[in-house]
Amino acid sequence: MDHQRSLEPTPVLRVWERFWFEPIPPHLYAVIRILLGVLGCATLLGLSDASVFWDPTGLVPPGGGTLGIKGVLIDHGFGAIGGRALYFISFASCLSAAVGWQSTLAVALAFATSVLQRGWNYLPLSSADDVMRAFLFCLIWSDCGAVWSIDAWLAGRRHESRTRTVRSVIAPLRLIRFQTALVYLSAGLWKLYNPLWRDGSAVYYILNTNLYHRFPSLDPALAVPLTAAATYGTLAWEIAFPVLILQRHTRVMALVLGVFLHIGMLVTLEIGLFHFVMLAGYIAFLDPHKSDRYVARLSNFARRFRRPSSPVAPHS
Repeated sequence: MDHQRSLEPTPVLRVWERFWFEPIPPHLYAVIRILLGVLGCATLLGLSDASVFWDPTGLVPPGGGTLGIKGVLIDHGFGAIGGRALYFISFASCLSAAVGWQSTLAVALAFATSVLQRGWNYLPLSSADDVMRAFLFCLIWSDCGAVWSIDAWLAGRRHESRTRTVRSVIAPLRLIRFQTALVYLSAGLWKLYNPLWRDGSAVYYILNTNLYHRFPSLDPALAVPLTAAATYGTLAWEIAFPVLILQRHTRVMALVLGVFLHIGMLVTLEIGLFHFVMLAGYIAFLDPHKSDRYVARLSNFARRFRRPSSPVAPHS
């Protein structure tokens, strides 16, 4: 009896196991997979000029690349073929992840080609690429193709008589949450090193820089108070984000503020797909156990826009 009691997990171990290995429905993983796949395809479509971004004779910096693969290919005369092959494999893996065909392999391949792409040509890439790579790595360890995928559809056709509840562990979801919080915290701490963020003028100068702004220069007399508030508000929100998400009520506030912040930057600044990638990470903060409710709400919302069927006239 004493030996059997000694084999039982301690309360701390039970909390630890529940924190990382609690079974959850896989729907949130499927949504994140689809969004990252679509965003990956959109990024690669913007870099589709093979002669510029993928051919070593174009705007491709010198160097051996990841694990020296780039240097070996160029030295043996396969640089152009290697660059084009990397592009098409990257696009195929992102497209496969988006539709959910061989989902786990597609996500792993999208992550691997993203690492290789960073070594091949980092010039057109942005912070969105870094965040997406981190999210893809977390998603590798999930059952992201269990629902809303070609894999699930094919499995259903093969086992039509079987009914089962698909579950996945929560660990990859928590890793995406940690990564999202880390992005904001590191961004906020780095901003503290910049005197323009400390004196409240950073947002004003960003909105007046031709490199980023979408609209003409702002009137200083009208814009300075607003941009100063935006500067300090952004700085405080980014640094406080990891703390705010620890509690449910403050988590909702932090995420809502984040949505408005990214929408505001999307409207006023041209910084690529960073906003969409970060908002895709917000999916991980939803309650996975309520995913069936989210699906039901979306289904009810979609039914409102369906055209009602015309009534059948009664037979005379």
